[in-house]
Amino acid sequence: MNNERVRGAAKSVGIPLWMLAQELGICEMTLTRRLRNPLDARTEEDYISIINRLAQNRNERMGLNGNN
Repeated sequence: MNNERVRGAAKSVGIPLWMLAQELGICEMTLTRRLRNPLDARTEEDYISIINRLAQNRNERMGLNGNN
């Protein structure tokens, strides 16, 4: 499967792909289509960075900062 790093990163932190798509300003179907083919390294890193930021923001809102 293409883009396993992106998919795995999202899954490991509990961020659904629709949330990544929303942050990118595209619909979920567009993101899914993009993930069908290999992404360039820069785009892949950008997506993973966004996923991590979304997870961190969610955790901060929930009071899960890792220091508890």
